[in-house]
Amino acid sequence: MDNCFISLCMIVKNEEEFLPECLRCVQEIVDEIIIVDTGSTDASIEIGKNFGGKVISHKWDNNFAKARNISLENATGDWILILDADEFLDSIDRDDFHKYIKESNADILSLELVNYYGDKRDESRTYTMAQSRLFKNHLGLKFENSIHETINLNDVNTDVYKTKHFPIKIHHLGYLTSVTEKKKKNERNMNLLHAEIKNEKHSPWMEYHLASEYYRQKNFDRAFIYCNESIKRFLIAGLMPPSLIYNLKYSILITTESFKEVLKGIDKAILLYPDYVDLYFYKAVALYHEGMVNECILTLEHCLSLGENNLAYLTMSGTGSYQALFYQALCFKRKGNHEMYEKLLLKALEIYPNYKEATDELMGLN
Repeated sequence: MDNCFISLCMIVKNEEEFLPECLRCVQEIVDEIIIVDTGSTDASIEIGKNFGGKVISHKWDNNFAKARNISLENATGDWILILDADEFLDSIDRDDFHKYIKESNADILSLELVNYYGDKRDESRTYTMAQSRLFKNHLGLKFENSIHETINLNDVNTDVYKTKHFPIKIHHLGYLTSVTEKKKKNERNMNLLHAEIKNEKHSPWMEYHLASEYYRQKNFDRAFIYCNESIKRFLIAGLMPPSLIYNLKYSILITTESFKEVLKGIDKAILLYPDYVDLYFYKAVALYHEGMVNECILTLEHCLSLGENNLAYLTMSGTGSYQALFYQALCFKRKGNHEMYEKLLLKALEIYPNYKEATDELMGLN
């Protein structure tokens, strides 16, 4: 079959640790590698060239979107694949990859982004969500926002251009604790975001991203303030606040054990996003800590029925499976039903054998 010509577009700076794995996983399926280097002092440029990449040096000017758009401008392929150096694609045969693209009859394809968190790569400690990462060249797509840059999909006429999901995963390692600490991402991001919000016309997303950075710093008060500011600014703009913001808002309240506050407002968020499993899970945790055990069990049943495969939302692993089962087990423990307690813990461990909290509970039984 005739394959379509695919350009991989990426920006890098000092990525020698991850870049080889990233390029190795795609070298057989892409036809062109465009790398915009923003000032590497390690072996990144050499690695890119060794994989046959066209490496373009660009002086860093605190603008991620500008660097990414330079990569797009240099792409000559029919299709563009966007990856970061700390990401790698599932293994897939070249013919299968190209066949799917052609048979999709789509212009823009989303892929499942798997974000790992914690101290090490663990497939049961992730957040997942679909992201548009593969699209036809020359659609007028470009990146916007100097930090946490996004593709201007809202500017594309979706009546003309067809979007579809490609069932393949991108694995992202950039939020592992060791990586964020080594790269000092938080410090860099905070500086850029605070500069960005000085622009009167900045996107309400910037407050959300600031909230996320403060959350990672464990500065929960500031995180909560910026969360609410983001919601307010979306509403002022006549837009429904995205689900991501509500996820972060209620994650902050759960983390700070503000369970009464969770129960005061989360049903309003659920009305906006009635199929978002994480919101029900946060509600269930708050119900448990407020002693509302029967309501908690019912809410967790709904979590289990929803599952965690809705890629429209950023979903934490376990909210529709092992974490929901664990909290159900705790509820039955409170009710004095030790048979159900043990059964549910074992069920959670079947899904995630390394689930420490469930293992510790079981050890306490013996």
